[in-house]
Amino acid sequence: ATATGTLNTDYISVTSITGSSANYGATGASRDVILDTILTSQGITYNTSTGVYTLTAGKTYRITSTIGWYNLTSGYINFNWVDSSTNTAINSITITQANNDWPTDQIDPVTADFIYTPVTNQSIKMRVYGSSNNTFSLIGDGDSKVVIQQIANTFSLSAISGLTTTGDVNVGGNLNV
Repeated sequence: ATATGTLNTDYISVTSITGSSANYGATGASRDVILDTILTSQGITYNTSTGVYTLTAGKTYRITSTIGWYNLTSGYINFNWVDSSTNTAINSITITQANNDWPTDQIDPVTADFIYTPVTNQSIKMRVYGSSNNTFSLIGDGDSKVVIQQIANTFSLSAISGLTTTGDVNVGGNLNV
């Protein structure tokens, strides 16, 4: 049999080209992580001014973030994925990055990878919520990135031809011949 239909998978890929010299550390804690460039997307929106992604209720997503920080002083930075309106964590993953006197060109991205299914349409973002000092900056040049992709989506059948069966055929709705 030949089946015809669509498999519309939502996805987005976002990166930071310019990086940020903004203070993400202690005095700048509770800051949103904002990447500046959408590489490709379908079905998921992202605001490059606010760092907010919008997901659809009931769809299951794989969220992978690789964020690079640099710092001139030894320390650590904590960040997580949160609901954008409440700043409540959407998972139990605490992402902590520690360093020891990095030069400004040091690239040491930290990756978080998890599965998430929002119960309602939901806007999410990454948020720094603590650090040991105030000199952390976001690395650009594509080294900080996020990929969100829908998984376990369903196939929408629009046509089928050449189907043969030797058993019963049950139809739950109308059958037109």
